[in-house]
Amino acid sequence: KKSVTLMAAPDHFEFHSWFPLFQGHALKGKSIQLPWNFISYLQEDGIFLGDDNKAFVNYKNQESSEEEDERWAEARKRQEEEDAAASAEEPTFEFPELSEQIKAVVEEWKNVFPKFGSQAPMDASFMNWTGKNKCSQADQIFLLLKSSDIVSEMVGEVTIPENLDEAGNSPYYLVLKKFYSLQESSEFRCVVQDKKLRAISQRHSNKLYPHLNTDKSEIIKNIENFFNSHVKDKFPGSEYVLDLFISDTKKVWIVDFNKLSDENLGLFDREDLEEIGEELEYRVINEETGIVLNEKFGSRLPWDLRELSSTGEMAKFLDDMKQNDNLEEKVAKVGTL
Repeated sequence: KKSVTLMAAPDHFEFHSWFPLFQGHALKGKSIQLPWNFISYLQEDGIFLGDDNKAFVNYKNQESSEEEDERWAEARKRQEEEDAAASAEEPTFEFPELSEQIKAVVEEWKNVFPKFGSQAPMDASFMNWTGKNKCSQADQIFLLLKSSDIVSEMVGEVTIPENLDEAGNSPYYLVLKKFYSLQESSEFRCVVQDKKLRAISQRHSNKLYPHLNTDKSEIIKNIENFFNSHVKDKFPGSEYVLDLFISDTKKVWIVDFNKLSDENLGLFDREDLEEIGEELEYRVINEETGIVLNEKFGSRLPWDLRELSSTGEMAKFLDDMKQNDNLEEKVAKVGTL
């Protein structure tokens, strides 16, 4: 894993800083300050969970035959023996207080979407049995954070206090947002500069939603009114990205705030922002050919696989495998002569 420390966003972009200012206008979430021993755990190499973890689902068929039951029992016994041997070498960890805090939130909301500060471990969603960052157990959250290269980058070079027993809490937060199945066509990314709403685009650029053009005037009006009434004079920053959701009842909700960067401008880029002048610009996908890859999906892959696919090494690897298969076939034919 890489160990590059990301530049910290200003405090006002942290959920625990901005959420109290917008209660009643933002989707629900809670922050939990993380202890230093948990940050130390995230820095450890390898992925390991507690002995009583519930991050993985038991897929055993409840109506299986006696023979299948025996196979399951044998497999479980082998796994327990392997786990016992491995546990002697692996570090152990227990975070009872943190687990109880997470449990209390989950009991209230059933399912949560975890973030480490301002970053979601989207690159590790394949590790979760739900296939996404939807969690109902503390161990699922631990697994996602421990498996994420995004999180690993953030804590990679953090200096850990020597005496963890007395270190207390770190400056890092776990954010648990109530899990909503939001309609993607109703999510919008807004760019704010000098406390002025400059640009609006659909948040998910991998699909065409024809009604976003039809309802253009109404959408702009709703977002402008909401921004001017509830955000403009409340949020401390002057330049930022604001993600919003418009419900079926036309109520506008805040999803998140993020610092403005070249990577999160939606369907715009820096040059676009310089050229649009003083007028608010609205941009959505107008035809199938305008669809662009949503970078969110790329971030769901492990770094190693992303690098292979982006450099052409994946194609080379597959060609090598094909050549090896052909060689094995030739050897097998020679052996039968």
